[in-house]
Amino acid sequence: MPDGVPPESAVLTEVMSVPYCGFEKAMSPYAIGKEGFGPGDTVVVLGSGPLGVCHGIMAKIAGTEKVIIVGAPESRLRLAKKLCADQVLNIETLNPDERLHEILNLTDNRGADLVAECAGIPEAVSQGLDMLRIGGTLLVAGNYIDMGPTSINPQRQILSKNVRIIGVNGQTASSYCASLRLIKKFQSDIQFSDMITHKFKIDEAEKAVKTAMSMNSLEVAIIP
Repeated sequence: MPDGVPPESAVLTEVMSVPYCGFEKAMSPYAIGKEGFGPGDTVVVLGSGPLGVCHGIMAKIAGTEKVIIVGAPESRLRLAKKLCADQVLNIETLNPDERLHEILNLTDNRGADLVAECAGIPEAVSQGLDMLRIGGTLLVAGNYIDMGPTSINPQRQILSKNVRIIGVNGQTASSYCASLRLIKKFQSDIQFSDMITHKFKIDEAEKAVKTAMSMNSLEVAIIP
């Protein structure tokens, strides 16, 4: 761990390494066709848990012009706005059609350049495809366990829009060091430790796990 990085920030390294790998993949084919991701783009993140907020943070670090986070509850969205989000949409007050309408309004009716699925539900993949612009990129990071199938229209949602779909199933070994370096570099601008909403002692480990599984927390840490 580099000097000057507090443990409350360093514990986010594993989570941060997932969006690091995703954005690294998305940036690679950035050519005349405007595929992939680049500075000044608009990113929509589906999911406001730790994975979603870390994708929003990585998007900001990578030079995103606008980050829109879609999720719930309101407590998570408030923290997301403090850390990285320019706009937030609450899924408890907006249905899928209304959310899509808001995304189009916020992107001059183009759609997002990149959508990161961090919700962990299959339906979010289809919703993310609808939110993309022509030539946009979808990162699928949240469905890392089998949550079942979902319905997709290949012609309308993929072929006609020339979208790219990137699966991000874990991290590379080198992404851990890179994520730690980024946490150190940007810790004066981004309060990473604010993501730790709950702290427990080691003998409260079971309570910590149950809290982490609830929607009332963001990131949970055990303090030795």
